[in-house]
Amino acid sequence: MILTSYIFRQTSRSVFISTCVFLGVIWLSQSFKSIKLIIEKGADLTDFFILSVFSLPSWLLIALPLGTFAGCMISYLRLQNDKEIIVMKSAGFSPLKISKPALLVALVCSLILFIISHFILPETYRNFKKLKIELVLNVNSNEDQFIKSGLHLIKDEHENFQGPLAGIYSSMKWTLENRKNIEWIFTSPSDTPFIDNSLVNKFLKTKYIDKTKIILANSSNKTHPVIGMWHISLFKSLEDFLVKENRKIMLWVEEQNYEILNFENKIYFFNINTQADLAEAIKIEKSLKIP
Repeated sequence: MILTSYIFRQTSRSVFISTCVFLGVIWLSQSFKSIKLIIEKGADLTDFFILSVFSLPSWLLIALPLGTFAGCMISYLRLQNDKEIIVMKSAGFSPLKISKPALLVALVCSLILFIISHFILPETYRNFKKLKIELVLNVNSNEDQFIKSGLHLIKDEHENFQGPLAGIYSSMKWTLENRKNIEWIFTSPSDTPFIDNSLVNKFLKTKYIDKTKIILANSSNKTHPVIGMWHISLFKSLEDFLVKENRKIMLWVEEQNYEILNFENKIYFFNINTQADLAEAIKIEKSLKIP
């Protein structure tokens, strides 16, 4: 019993260290992609940390078997080099009894892998999907001209163009039918080219997200009602509102629990309505050195 406990401790320590080394190698190899995400897409270190945490179970499925094999080999090679195995055999211990601790370690690691693959990983995947941002395009006419965008197109549920509220309603309905795990949608007009991940990230990380159902952007004391986040639970309320043939966004918003999120950067909200606006947007793009 003492012998088994001794070898088990030695082997477990080697397996743990080896697994950590393999995890570190995997983490480094995957970090280059995450660093590129931070630099090019406006993500921050918090996003990098969250991504690493969600990736950990899948990395363990690779690192733990490798660490178990390497750790057992290292532990028993050390026993061999220190002549401890020879002493054990001389004392009458059989090869099976000497190898028993390694089998116990392998059994424990197999149990951990089973728990990760059947319980932790599926739950992690479900939670990760809640964080996933999917870009879709709501259209009310001329769908063919938007096919080349490569985005999923959501057609307005209401005919005769009933304004942005109809687009929000159609997006909510599509989300409820096709992305049942999504709780929030973010909307912005397609003619505001400078809305990027940094703005969306501020919405996602605002303190209001657990306290309200609608969050709208504001700059220079002007609220931008189409640029905001909407909780899916408001679908029925919006449906009832549209039945009354109301189209004003703020009229419906003011009936709900909503918050305003302030932004100092006015460039986010520059929109293109004319050829002159387009020319100005091109100048802004060049000055910002947007790739």
